[in-house]
Amino acid sequence: MNWDSFAYQYVVGGLIFFSIFILAWRSGDYSWKNKEDRYTSVFLLLTFLVYLCGQLIWQLAATGVG
Repeated sequence: MNWDSFAYQYVVGGLIFFSIFILAWRSGDYSWKNKEDRYTSVFLLLTFLVYLCGQLIWQLAATGVG
């Protein structure tokens, strides 16, 4: 099984996602003090992790590992 597409999506895509997330955070667009910003930030991070885990499980099932 070729894991190149999975690695590319989550290494390159993850770097882009987190760099933009950090850039917005450092510029002051988000703040932990604001309840809505905390909700949005946690939602974005959890969604990324849930999607990563879901695709990982799907890929492992396709290879017959899981």
